[in-house]
Amino acid sequence: MKTRIAQKAIAAAMVVSMVATPLTAFATTQASSSGSSTAAVVAAETPSGSGAPSTPAPATAAVPANGNVSANGVKVFSTAAGVSTVKSVPAVVVTAPEADLTAALSLGKGEKAFASSYDITAKTAPNAVEAINEAAATQGATVVGMFNMTIGKMSGGQFKAADGSVRIRTSIIIPATCDPSKTYKVVVVSKGGQKRVEDDLNPDNGKVVAFNADGGIAAYALICIG
Repeated sequence: MKTRIAQKAIAAAMVVSMVATPLTAFATTQASSSGSSTAAVVAAETPSGSGAPSTPAPATAAVPANGNVSANGVKVFSTAAGVSTVKSVPAVVVTAPEADLTAALSLGKGEKAFASSYDITAKTAPNAVEAINEAAATQGATVVGMFNMTIGKMSGGQFKAADGSVRIRTSIIIPATCDPSKTYKVVVVSKGGQKRVEDDLNPDNGKVVAFNADGGIAAYALICIG
C-alpha cells in the first residue's frame, strides 16, 4: 500500500513539472546540470518568451514497473515505472530487460528506473517538430504521433535523468487506425537537435514498434512508411 501511495505521489509531481516549466529550444537542451531536478528534466517545451503553458494537465496514466500496459488490444510488458500523458500513440513504455536497465542506468540499491512522456506539437516544440518532419521526409514517411520522453531513475526520492549516450529499449503501440502491414520507424531528436531514424526492432509484430530510446530527455515520433 505504501508503495502505491508513493508511486501516485511521484506521478503527480511529474505531471505538475510537465506543464509548469518551459524550455525554449529543442526538448533536450535545458536539462538540469546535476540531473537531479525533476522540473528541468521533464519540462514541456514552449516557444521562447511565451512562458509556461496555460492549459491544464492532461489525463495521466501511471505506468507500472514489471506489469502489463494494454492498448489497442495489445499488451506490452513494462520494465520501468513511470507516468504518461501521451495521446498521439496508444502507449509508450520502457521494455528493456531488467539487467540491461540496471547497467544502462547504473541502478544501485533502492534505485528504480523511471520514465515520463507527454505529447508535443509544432506550437509547443517547434524546433523538435521541425527536425522530426525533416527526418520523416527523408523516409517518405507520414508522422503518426510525437512526444517527449525522459528516462532516468528515482534515487532517494529524487528523479535523476540518465546520460543521453545510453540506449534504452522502448516500445510504442501503434494506433488502431494504422495499417499493421505497413513499415513503421521512430525518429529520435537528441540533445542539441541531432536526429536519427530508428528501425523497428520487432518487425514481425504489426501492432508494436520497438526501438532504442535515449537516456535522459529526447523528442520522438512514430512514422509510417508507405
